[in-house]
Amino acid sequence: MSVIEEKLKQDINSPASLKSVTAVLKSGIPHTVYKSSLHVDEDGNLAFFDILESSKINEALVYSIWFDRYVTVNILTEDKRSFEIIGKPKESITQGKQFEEVYKDLKHTKGNDLNAIWVIEPLEVREETFTVRKEQQERDFPFLKHLDRATK
Repeated sequence: MSVIEEKLKQDINSPASLKSVTAVLKSGIPHTVYKSSLHVDEDGNLAFFDILESSKINEALVYSIWFDRYVTVNILTEDKRSFEIIGKPKESITQGKQFEEVYKDLKHTKGNDLNAIWVIEPLEVREETFTVRKEQQERDFPFLKHLDRATK
């Protein structure tokens, strides 16, 4: 069962949402890319298409899968809600029926090749929308206030 609820799944699969993936390179530097192809697959995992074999995100995800590292996926929905999904790369699909179907579609519609279909297992979802986070902070940490607010 996926940790991604149905409404968020719809938002992730919407072309109107902004979607980014961040993974850490071997050098320790985080690398973020925006992936319009990012979607929730039929198994409840996150998947996206990587076009360039030499891409930094491909390098960072290979490193993450080898050394069991976490990655983050950030979603900004059309109505400006923000979510962070923590996950682990599960697989890089580079052959087979699914790969061939996506490869042919990308070649036909955009003229692009396909390096891999990356699959990320979502482990935790956190809403990062400001109003939601502010309510959480005031509920969970009532004493964390600026001095000017404490005197009122």
